[in-house]
Amino acid sequence: MPTATTFDPLKAARDLEAAGVDRRQAEAHAEALRAAAVADRDQLATKDDIRALKADIAASRTENRLALGFLGAMVLAMAARMFGLA
Repeated sequence: MPTATTFDPLKAARDLEAAGVDRRQAEAHAEALRAAAVADRDQLATKDDIRALKADIAASRTENRLALGFLGAMVLAMAARMFGLA
């Protein structure tokens, strides 16, 4: 199972600076990456979100089965009436 990793903007800035990027640019890039990492993390679903979604899907399936059963019964009743069986 993958684990969450944390982004270290100070290390990123130091790595960029060590690679020859100007310090101010390295810090700006590292901050932009940190902001992107935080924004993406905020969009992740939690276990509770997934549980709620599964419950919604299960409820929808039940409703769909009931509706399909009702429609099937209506079709059979109409067919029986059309062919004089009812």
